[in-house]
Amino acid sequence: IAKGRGGDHAELGAVDARQFANAHGLPSAEAERMAWLVENHLLMSFTAQRRDIEDPTVVEEFARIVGSSARLDDLYLLTVADICATNLNLWNSWRDALLKRLHQLTENWFNQGEQSAREIVDATRAAALREGVAANIPAEDLAGWFESLPDDYFLRTDIAPVLQHARLALGEDRLPVLWISNTPDQDAIQILVLTENSHGQFARIVTELDRSGLNVQSANMTVITPTAAHLEKRALFEFFILDQHNGARLDHWSLDMLRTRLRFRLQSTDAARTRIHRRSPPQLASIDVATQIQFLSDHRRGRTEIQIITKDRPGLLADITTAFADLDISLNHARVSTLGERVEDAFYVVERQGHAVDSPKRCAEIEAALRAAIHSRS
Repeated sequence: IAKGRGGDHAELGAVDARQFANAHGLPSAEAERMAWLVENHLLMSFTAQRRDIEDPTVVEEFARIVGSSARLDDLYLLTVADICATNLNLWNSWRDALLKRLHQLTENWFNQGEQSAREIVDATRAAALREGVAANIPAEDLAGWFESLPDDYFLRTDIAPVLQHARLALGEDRLPVLWISNTPDQDAIQILVLTENSHGQFARIVTELDRSGLNVQSANMTVITPTAAHLEKRALFEFFILDQHNGARLDHWSLDMLRTRLRFRLQSTDAARTRIHRRSPPQLASIDVATQIQFLSDHRRGRTEIQIITKDRPGLLADITTAFADLDISLNHARVSTLGERVEDAFYVVERQGHAVDSPKRCAEIEAALRAAIHSRS
């Protein structure tokens, strides 16, 4: 609605929707409902695909805009219909899971009301400890593992994955520890890696996944604080991936091969510089997408969000993460969204010393390096 007329088509479309409803004698409440949905028809898609929806502040911000469970249901249905009607090839199991997850988190916020970060952390830790002990994980081991994790981890992680990560960490001492499996509930491939927190590990993992023809949809990194039981610096990585055809199932042989290749890559001292030999699909050759890079401050969590919009190609994410490593930038979280020939990625980063990117000069340096990496294979 209202595209091609200049201006914001969502705002112009809301005016059209209200006029249409009034002209057809709909009640004023229904007219406002239609206008609100048209004006905000991109809100849920944008939030689910480009924001960190496991961050309670993101969910709260989204919930306050939506306002009610009824509007949430309306917006969810409209978002699914809009994506499928725009291009059915854009709809996949991962987007389905993301939208359902945002719907669930927002519904929970409506039901539970506002909670402080401290309340969420304490409640998650207590519930995970209780369920872990009930599942025969020693309480002392579990409590020690929890002490090594930052509060931010418990803010953004549900109880089930908290226990899954704990079993991985407590089950084996020798690094790296890898767990790879198809996940039927999200219809994606989940990869967990507990490894030494050395510089460039994120880029090494992403490069190997790219070489294997796998597309990262979401990635998280948690830095583990050294303890008396584990003095070495460790990091926990979690990836959700699809194959290059947007499928999400690997057979046992493929899973074993991927596990072997990742282990070899992580134990290698080589930099993450491997040429990706997959060719771009022919339909992308004649399409141009202007590269846009934007820096946003996340003061509450002491990090910087870098949003990148550009043309998709094989090896793109590997090149971007390698550029971050070369810049001494550490990745905390990444949200990757591919919309046909266009990628809209969000990276949550800190300097190697642990603080946000906070100077215009540094931002300019990072942007120049990212643009060079993005267009290095054009």
